[in-house]
Amino acid sequence: MAKPQCEDGYTKIANELMEAFCRHRINGEAMQVVFAIMRKTYGYNKKEDYIAHSQIIEMTGIAKGNVSRSLSKMITLKIVIKSDNKLRLNKNYDEWIVIKSDNNNKVIKKETKVIKSDNKKLSKVRDTKDNKETIQKKVLLHNRTWQSYNDQFNVYKFQRVDKAGYRLLSKVNPPRPKKGDMTTEHKWVYLNENNLNELPPDCDINHLDGNKLNNEISNLELLTSSQHRTKHLKQNNFVDKRNKKVQQVIEFAQSKNFSLQGSVKQNRQYAYNLIRKKDSEGNVLGVDRVKWLIEASISLRGKKYSPQVNDFKSLYYKWQDVLTKLQGEKNGKRGIRL
Repeated sequence: MAKPQCEDGYTKIANELMEAFCRHRINGEAMQVVFAIMRKTYGYNKKEDYIAHSQIIEMTGIAKGNVSRSLSKMITLKIVIKSDNKLRLNKNYDEWIVIKSDNNNKVIKKETKVIKSDNKKLSKVRDTKDNKETIQKKVLLHNRTWQSYNDQFNVYKFQRVDKAGYRLLSKVNPPRPKKGDMTTEHKWVYLNENNLNELPPDCDINHLDGNKLNNEISNLELLTSSQHRTKHLKQNNFVDKRNKKVQQVIEFAQSKNFSLQGSVKQNRQYAYNLIRKKDSEGNVLGVDRVKWLIEASISLRGKKYSPQVNDFKSLYYKWQDVLTKLQGEKNGKRGIRL
């Protein structure tokens, strides 16, 4: 049997404000939210406080969606004021916009403000007739896209051809890419025929005859990423200006015995980003200035207070330090940042 006593703690509130709540009609869940705010503020002798939704949920037992909806409604009706993420009750009840009862027990509506009173989560969109037709059309289209697949290992059961022309395999329909339900057929065939779990790093599988759907093991070969790309560029007689610049910088770095730590992909990416980097005047560094930075960083090795530049990644982040050190040597000082 509960026996609450004031000696165990109480909430101090003005009688006039309490009577104002008695005169105004407020939805049950919204009133619970108001009482929770009252307890968290006046109950601790505070006018306002940071009150998380989780605290209101714990005190009232109302679902999260209904707490958020009720609180927003109380703020709209000016019963609760939110300022700088702090909540407080609006003591000026003349500003409240709610249903009010007169002395004759007749209900007078100032504004029709309705709060849905249930203890369920936010309602989901139900399937109307139009929605069902749309869903059926999508399912039919999806089923036409993913066709059945006969996998000798009985792992993948669906297939389709992507925009690039490769055959994709899926364990379920529809697939869940984040859960590893999809792969490409040529990769799946190569791994199983060679008893591998994953491809070696920075390696790709190439189709010897150029047919991306011919995934017989005799038509597949393993190449490094750079070899694979170079082979396709030669086959298509295609010159990629971006990769041409990157290749010039990398070949120059190799000729100067500049360290290329990390993967090939990482070095190419940082080399490309460095070429496109802008200086303090807003000018792009370009290939020639990157080559000059490579030579400068090599010349500074072993010198006191020199930046440690070992690869394109470190050069990308420390190229200004290289300039600072060179400028400092010209001035006879440790250096100043340009």
